[in-house]
Amino acid sequence: MKIANQLLFSGAMFAGFLGWTNSAQAEQSYHDSVVILLDGSGSMNESMDGGSGQAKIDAAKAALNVVVRKIPKTTYVGLLVFSSRISDPWVYPMGPLDANLFMERVNGVVADGGTPLNRYVAGAGDRLLEDKKSQFGYGKYQLVIVTDGEETESKENLERNTMDLVSRGIMLDVIGVAMDGGEKHSLAQYARIYRSAGDPKSLTQAVSSLVAEKAAPSGTDNGLGGETVQFLDAMQPETAIAIINAYSDPTSTYHQIGTAPPQEESVRSSEGVRPNNAAPNYHSQPQDMGCGMGGDASDNTSLVGVLVFVVLFAFVTFVLRKTLG
Repeated sequence: MKIANQLLFSGAMFAGFLGWTNSAQAEQSYHDSVVILLDGSGSMNESMDGGSGQAKIDAAKAALNVVVRKIPKTTYVGLLVFSSRISDPWVYPMGPLDANLFMERVNGVVADGGTPLNRYVAGAGDRLLEDKKSQFGYGKYQLVIVTDGEETESKENLERNTMDLVSRGIMLDVIGVAMDGGEKHSLAQYARIYRSAGDPKSLTQAVSSLVAEKAAPSGTDNGLGGETVQFLDAMQPETAIAIINAYSDPTSTYHQIGTAPPQEESVRSSEGVRPNNAAPNYHSQPQDMGCGMGGDASDNTSLVGVLVFVVLFAFVTFVLRKTLG
């Protein structure tokens, strides 16, 4: 009986230890993450309306210069730019914000080339998911796209990747910069919030409202708040179901955008065969998006499990020796 009581006591102590570690983890400070995907295509050299004669790319730079000073210090920021004049699209890699360095990198952007939105949406989404995984799902994860044109490589793949990204709990906000004929961008249908910016002032206001302001912005809001039902109702059924599943089982959402969850991979994956129910890989990688973090949250989880087991084993062994000795 004495041994049984000691073991029960050991179990209670172990449960208390686990509760303490979980509580300590919950009290950690988690950061929000935002990636700004800036259109650096050749059309961004065209002038905006409003009588300023300012090029779209220069108006975007000016807007970011205003907004970057207002971003909370607790928010990690990354700037991804597509331009044929840039060797590394991660102009400012995801991390703590250094406003001066951020703007130095922004001011060096030269607009040129096409609009390969699909590849960059996927790359931005992958990087945000890595951050989300490393924080066990805590925090807010946001992709803000600033563009004046449509996808020039694969519109179908862009739509699929965008639906996949939104279904993983990443907030998608889009700013259409002086779009032809005042039309909305095609990504507006998937966005939590869509803004049209026809002149430099409205562009600054749009970027500020989406990136720097904590309060819920006004306008078209498709977020998972008061407009949840309307948001899901307007989407493809499979996308709405995926969003619901992502929030009910967040551990299955960390694989690359456009790929199937690990548990759905075919046993013949080594031969390049995918199961019929798996989403095809819509990544197109003529250049590396540079999303690697050099670490994996699952490694940290495994390490914690090993440490907990070692502590439990040592504790029980100590109690038994004291009892039987």
